[in-house]
Amino acid sequence: MQIGEIAAAIALTAATAACARHYTTTGLVENFRALGSRFADRMNTDLVFLTVSFDPKYDAPETLAKYAAASRAGGAGWHFLTGDPAKIERVCDAFGIQYFAEEGLITHSLQTAVIDRDGRLAATVEGKDFTPKQLGDLIDTILGARAF
Repeated sequence: MQIGEIAAAIALTAATAACARHYTTTGLVENFRALGSRFADRMNTDLVFLTVSFDPKYDAPETLAKYAAASRAGGAGWHFLTGDPAKIERVCDAFGIQYFAEEGLITHSLQTAVIDRDGRLAATVEGKDFTPKQLGDLIDTILGARAF
């Protein structure tokens, strides 16, 4: 699938088993789960969710897969990703995400970015205090901005 075929809502958050009980991570998973239901007929064709871990040392792909399964998250059109630190830093820099190691944990800002089909940043939502309806309406507007 190419970026030109989809609009992607990208949730940049530390989605680890270590912070799975943290409200921020839990809230984002719940919001994206609700959005996945709302856009079920468009997932993986018009819309993709990417949840990116900042901690590749802890979050091997197997760890993220277990976290997604335990959280009833992921599936068609919703991917949990990590990578080498340089690539993660490049992604975070592109969206203004700040993160750093602190007492064995990773402290980070939280952004949800919506990328349009042309690969442009269409919107950024800061923090976790948005409802699935608010983000869904924003995604719907961006998806409707260009004919399918």
